[in-house]
Amino acid sequence: MGRQAVAAWCYVCLPVESIPAAGMAGAIRASAKPASRPEDAPTTVTAAATVLGMTMFLGTVGNMMVLYSFLQNKALRTAANGLIANLSAADLVACTVASPIALVVVLSQDPLPPPVCDLQTFFSTLCNLVTLLMLVGISVDRWLNINYPFTG
Repeated sequence: MGRQAVAAWCYVCLPVESIPAAGMAGAIRASAKPASRPEDAPTTVTAAATVLGMTMFLGTVGNMMVLYSFLQNKALRTAANGLIANLSAADLVACTVASPIALVVVLSQDPLPPPVCDLQTFFSTLCNLVTLLMLVGISVDRWLNINYPFTG
């Protein structure tokens, strides 16, 4: 790969020096004629699509079960479980919105248009950020419950 920066979701290969201050999204838009996607072995693409499809399916079903349990059982409606339900909702959005776009990218033979790349970047970043913040919130909640067990 050398000194190439690869836009992971759009398969646009650009030299590192050509990335403007606007970042990779700006580089993708600024690129008049992107390099073609390297030829992948069909088994690699099939394996990646299968793993991504199974992850989408299992993630969607699992997160829906968590949210259903949280909404149906009043005993589970606590602040700590609310953080877990929010984490599950963020993962559900990732499985139902961001992952299908990623699957299209994996199966696509041509570079995708910039709006699709921007959509993929937006949803992936949003879901990852919310997941990270919820994990931090859950960690702080657990820390408080361990260090101050009989307060609040």
